Amino acid sequence: MSNKKAEDKNPLDFTYADDVKIEMEGRYLEEGIRVTNDIIEQERKVFFPEQRVYVKDGEEVDVNTEGARLAPDAYATVAQSEAVTYYTKLGRIALRFHLLLLEVHAKNVEAGKAITKEEAVKQSKMSSVK
Repeated sequence: MSNKKAEDKNPLDFTYADDVKIEMEGRYLEEGIRVTNDIIEQERKVFFPEQRVYVKDGEEVDVNTEGARLAPDAYATVAQSEAVTYYTKLGRIALRFHLLLLEVHAKNVEAGKAITKEEAVKQSKMSSVK
């Protein structure tokens, strides 16, 4: 077994057992929440799906009409009011991590470790007066 110094160890070679509790400064948790939220917003894509109709000889027809084919319905596509939201792969990864961070934050609120934003502003003003 080698006796490496801490600076010789690659942190990427290490992990945590599931039951190990770790601590971090609140500002790191808040920054993680902000960053993941920004990524989610950037990777959210809103679309209005193309509407289609069956046509034959330039006229809209029933689906069962012989020789009918699907064609874009530009008017229906433009007129629709219900958008569909999709997330990119990166957006879904960020969303999953964001939810984990929010869960940690909620537990900290319940445990009394977090303070209100108003209290944080008061503390900030008092420390700048000193």
